[in-house]
Amino acid sequence: MVLLPQHNRLKRFLAAVATGVVAGALVVECAREATACFTGAKAPAEATKAMALPEDDPAMQYARALQAGDWDAVVERTAWMQARLNRVRAESNDPAEPARSRTALVYNLSARPPIGNCLRAEGIEDQYVFAPGASIVPVRRDPGRRDVDPAAVNRIWFRVTFRDRAGAPRDESGQPIRALTVGVNVDAAGRVVKAGVVGNLDVERTSISYSWESVTGG
Repeated sequence: MVLLPQHNRLKRFLAAVATGVVAGALVVECAREATACFTGAKAPAEATKAMALPEDDPAMQYARALQAGDWDAVVERTAWMQARLNRVRAESNDPAEPARSRTALVYNLSARPPIGNCLRAEGIEDQYVFAPGASIVPVRRDPGRRDVDPAAVNRIWFRVTFRDRAGAPRDESGQPIRALTVGVNVDAAGRVVKAGVVGNLDVERTSISYSWESVTGG
């Protein structure tokens, strides 16, 4: 057996320790990323930090109107609803028909049947996302969608965190969603554009969080 000088043995020992530390850090990082992919949640990033947005911004006003149940304001601020009402006024000979159509829109917004409180592949109705008690925080802005009609000129992304499991939207497996990030597209007239098959919102699927550990009671 060859005996190494003392300093060589020490150098090899320290190198082994350093290798172990690096390997351990890589294992932890890989585990963290794997967990994020599995849960559909992002690691915390700048994209979820609050940004300054005035309360009179059209996207913010829309979100607040839904949360407050101000259905008339929601109808006024939704592009496709206004287009439908204008079409009814132009095509119907019954002067009462526009009012009936508006009443139907308000009813559909306000009903909120529990069966609708589910995020599916096609989307989710906005009133389940911007719901009473939810925290609505603007996090970023971009030019918005050009593949919608009318085209968006602005999109505000909101981080929405739900207060309790009972009122939170479910995913398709029935799990209550703790938080998610959604985009509101706004056209040149300041109205919200329909961006989903169901609902008007763009849903950032990778932003979904199921972390309820810090919530008691709900």
